[in-house]
Amino acid sequence: PATLENCEGGGASSGSRRRAFLPASFDKPVIAAVNGAAAGGGLGLVLFCDIAICSDDAVFVSPYAGLGVMDDETLVQLIKKTTPGWAMWMALSGKRIDAQTALRIGLVNEVLPKDRLMGRARDMAEGILYNAPAAVLAIKEKMKAALETTFRDALQNVGRYEEELNKTTLWREGFQAV
Repeated sequence: PATLENCEGGGASSGSRRRAFLPASFDKPVIAAVNGAAAGGGLGLVLFCDIAICSDDAVFVSPYAGLGVMDDETLVQLIKKTTPGWAMWMALSGKRIDAQTALRIGLVNEVLPKDRLMGRARDMAEGILYNAPAAVLAIKEKMKAALETTFRDALQNVGRYEEELNKTTLWREGFQAV
């Protein structure tokens, strides 16, 4: 996992220091629970989480065009999480996206009443914790790698991950538990 020590010194740019703290750099799954506005850097944090849920009154805003600036990492994640058309609209317009739209375009996985948001986030985390840790970590690593590569390359690499996972006894325990 990223630590402050990993990010300090060595002439690292502020961008590389910031990237070390993004949820996507963590080896464990990260769940975002959005209640209220996720704008600018807040939107960026949500985009870098593995799973995102929000309250029914949440809004999402990419304000960079209106501010005359650009955040490369957020723009890249926005297009990966949504569709090119929605990513372009959010990035160029700076308009608010409501919770139901965020669900429809793939920005979040679920929309819940505010009073159920944190309970659902805990339930999701517990559901992940119930699974074999080696498998969870391997799946996250493989899925992140798949986003960074072509479909053909991802299929060629799948065998390597399966071999590594099969070296553990956890897969046998998983099959017996089902």
